[in-house]
Amino acid sequence: MKRKNIRFIVEIILIICLVIGLILINEQINDNRKKSFFPKKDDNTYAYQIESVNIEGDELVIKGWFFELANSRNVERNVNNTDFRGLLLYDISSKTETDYEGKEKPRVGIKLNTEREKRNDVNKYFNCQYDYSNSGFIARVDKSKVNLENTEYQIVIKCNQEDEYGILTNSYICGGELKHYDSENNFELNNIAGTYLEKIINNGVCIFSSKENHMCIFQDEWKLYYIVDSEYLFDSLGKTYIQVLIDTTQLDIFSEGEQYFYYNIGDYFEKSDISQLYDCGEYRVFMIELPQDYAISSILTGSRADDKWNWQHFIKPCYYFER
Repeated sequence: MKRKNIRFIVEIILIICLVIGLILINEQINDNRKKSFFPKKDDNTYAYQIESVNIEGDELVIKGWFFELANSRNVERNVNNTDFRGLLLYDISSKTETDYEGKEKPRVGIKLNTEREKRNDVNKYFNCQYDYSNSGFIARVDKSKVNLENTEYQIVIKCNQEDEYGILTNSYICGGELKHYDSENNFELNNIAGTYLEKIINNGVCIFSSKENHMCIFQDEWKLYYIVDSEYLFDSLGKTYIQVLIDTTQLDIFSEGEQYFYYNIGDYFEKSDISQLYDCGEYRVFMIELPQDYAISSILTGSRADDKWNWQHFIKPCYYFER
């Protein structure tokens, strides 16, 4: 009788251990899924801003907002902005791995604990028929899990933590500081002391940089400054076109028949070259003012010279909200 009792107890213990083991394995699988992602490029279907990166006690804290556009280029989209957002830090020096078939394996980042924050200021700016006030987030991770001194991280957003895709934002953490370009592609500016560029750089924020194209873009308040050197590709006839196509949540600014297009505020570099008016050292600078009478969700910018596009890129402006 005692043997039967002992055997029964052992079987119960084994079953409990098996159940606990399966739960732990399932939790590990879920955790791995939340940390892994296939990269998805930033485009005009999202609006976001990484606003700050700080150390608070033993934690790295990232604050900002993000939402999917419910109407993009006048096309209704089925999105759920009430989903819990996932935020990852991805070491950009990581090597991309492939499986035995040569297919790219998902990348793995550091998962942050994310909580929601109401952002009425965001909703007020993007004022339209959709409610984007539930877009704020505060993300935290123990600072012992990151190497802020020697590693550059790209901030990746997952629309929800179970999603297999992660949006590669324009925001990076390098040396513990937030920036909006990666160091490898940084177009470095030299000998700017005492020039007009010193004011732009000290007061503004670099929102795009391309060493390959010999240029960078700074934003100071609601003005964009395209700073280029002598190796930048200019049109041989002096008609270098800078494309600045604005996407917005407020489609009523478009006239009928234009609602499937961007709002174009682009111009010729040579026409708006402020280096003709100010001392910009060895650089030329195209300046354009962003509109403030309607919301900007994204900007498609680029440069055309001698009948061909030299580069095009989606950029996000820095927003100035009153909270």
